[in-house]
Amino acid sequence: MAKIIFSIKEVEHLAKLANLPLATREVEKLAKPLSQTIDYVSVLEKLAIGKVAPTSHVLKLVNRKRKDQATACLTTDAALSNSKEKKNNLFVIPPIFEEI
Repeated sequence: MAKIIFSIKEVEHLAKLANLPLATREVEKLAKPLSQTIDYVSVLEKLAIGKVAPTSHVLKLVNRKRKDQATACLTTDAALSNSKEKKNNLFVIPPIFEEI
C-alpha cells in the first residue's frame, strides 16, 4: 500500500472540519504525524485477528456491587444546622436569575 501524505491544505481542511483553530505553524507540524498515523492502518490490516474474541475492555474487570441498603441519614435540623439562613425547613440561597 502506498504511503499516504497529507498536504498542508488537506490538514487545514481536516482541522476546519474538526473545528480546530490551528496556526499555520501547527498545521505544518501536524502534517507528517497525521500522515504516519493514517498510514499505520495498513499495518493493522495485516494482523490476523480472526480468532480474537471481541472485548469491551482490555482488562478482565468484574463489577463489584454492594447491596442497596438504607442507612441512617441526617435529620432536617442537623442538615440545616450550619446554614446561614433557613425558612420553612429549607436552605435560603441568593437568587440565581435576575428578573427580566
